[in-house]
Amino acid sequence: MTSDATRGLSGSIDLAWAAVEASGVPEQMRSAAFSEVLRSVLSPAPAPAPAQAATATLPDAKEANSKATTAADARASDLSEPEVLRLVSEGTGVSIVDLEQVIMVDDGVVKLHGVHTKFGDSTTKQARTVAQIVCVVRKLGMGASDTPYDIIKAACESKHCYDSKNFATVHLPKISGFVVKGEKSNRRLEAKGAGIAAFPALIETVLAA
Repeated sequence: MTSDATRGLSGSIDLAWAAVEASGVPEQMRSAAFSEVLRSVLSPAPAPAPAQAATATLPDAKEANSKATTAADARASDLSEPEVLRLVSEGTGVSIVDLEQVIMVDDGVVKLHGVHTKFGDSTTKQARTVAQIVCVVRKLGMGASDTPYDIIKAACESKHCYDSKNFATVHLPKISGFVVKGEKSNRRLEAKGAGIAAFPALIETVLAA
């Protein structure tokens, strides 16, 4: 993918997510709504303005998420793994087959397949790779706009790449395409457009390791 194409995709992702957030759609419906809006934005056919696209596709988003509850934790556990992977695939272009080799969803928890060395050749790289994957999957597949540090910490611990001295001060604040929100025990990591656009290359790197 050329740099111009990458910038274009990143801008489209930001535009689509902004339209969904501005529409006021309930959080549990945002992931499906995002996929529909992004598809409209990227379509070669004339598309309505982002806000109009979001409004037009909200009925489909509501139908796709009709069984989800309003509580965030309950929503995550209600979503099946195939549904989460489908939404992530639609939002990133990564095939479900490739996603299945790296990701699994167990009762609303994103878990990663493979030994820790697949995620980087140092603890720093491994922690950042794990954080990026978890955040993007939760955002696109579960409608979680950001991910608490505690959730990322648990994922890193499972891959033996949690470094208590550097996790919060060095590893997470310095990931390109991601921003830290909140303070102290309420810190969270959010994937922005550039972080989502980089997801396919990240998965490709993990699979090649």
